[in-house]
Amino acid sequence: MKKQILLSLLVLGSACAIAQPTLTGTTNNPVLGDNFTYYNCATAGVVQGASGPGVTWDFHTLTGAAAGMLSTATCASTPYCDSFPPNDIVIQYIDPGVDTEYDYCTTNGSAFDIIGVYDAGANFTHFQQPDIILKYPATYNATYQDTSISIDYASLPLDYVISRSSRTVDGYGTLILPSGTHANVLRVHQTTIMLDSFPGMAPMFSMYSENYSWFAAGFHLFLLEMDLDSSAGPALSVSNVTYLSGATTGITSIDNDQLSLTLSPNPTSGILNIKLNLDAIQNPTITISDISGKLLASINTSGLTEGENKIQYSVAGLPAGLYLVHFTDDTHNITRKVVVSN
Repeated sequence: MKKQILLSLLVLGSACAIAQPTLTGTTNNPVLGDNFTYYNCATAGVVQGASGPGVTWDFHTLTGAAAGMLSTATCASTPYCDSFPPNDIVIQYIDPGVDTEYDYCTTNGSAFDIIGVYDAGANFTHFQQPDIILKYPATYNATYQDTSISIDYASLPLDYVISRSSRTVDGYGTLILPSGTHANVLRVHQTTIMLDSFPGMAPMFSMYSENYSWFAAGFHLFLLEMDLDSSAGPALSVSNVTYLSGATTGITSIDNDQLSLTLSPNPTSGILNIKLNLDAIQNPTITISDISGKLLASINTSGLTEGENKIQYSVAGLPAGLYLVHFTDDTHNITRKVVVSN
């Protein structure tokens, strides 16, 4: 009997170990308040790794500096919102001191799509047919086709790009990044043929490329993205490697029933509202630091009381970037991220 029980437990354990993850709109659509740091990495010697079940993709040796912030915003808070209907959330790629790109997206239980892009260089791209990022439910071996048609308004005559893509969820397993290890990850392999042309003219050129993106339930964007193309020669080679670090939090994040710390708006360019709910006053401190941990400011906590507290702090003097708001007392140590978009 003991052997039978042990065998049953071993079979159950093996089934759990190889359980295939599934991504849905609930687990993986971006939501307002998501904040990440993105890292552009050196591509020399990097390969995409194997496909299949139970793979371990080890990229802990990737090297690259933090390039900027990636966050979500409402359409109304961004430039040219009315130019990209209908959309329900915007992804901002913030490159401090350079520019900001806005990806206007639609999200629902069936898909996560991009319908248009605007960057600070006055470059407009409208998708007559959306560019699909994920179709749900996403499971191992799922395959879908996508034809996206985009119009680039930065040039005259208008530049039309037709992209025909095929995506396959080609593997699942464990992903190891410099920022940490992620279990139950799905990898999506995309192949794309892009045809570039102007109206009334023969196509200028076509290009074949591939992309690998790793996703995990609860992480609302890609964990790692890798592009391969032939820009460096006739053969495909890795041209871009980007990974994200940070937490998918939303604007409100509650640690327990007695204490919560909320930052809004996020991103912000003026006043940061800090909402703090305390069950007791135990030598509290609130500080702001940069992403490296350098202390920039200490916020006065002398007026804090038990229950709900609302504090306003001006970030107008801070350069655009990602910052950390720390709350500590005798029993808690909490950190929240805020993006300053000055």
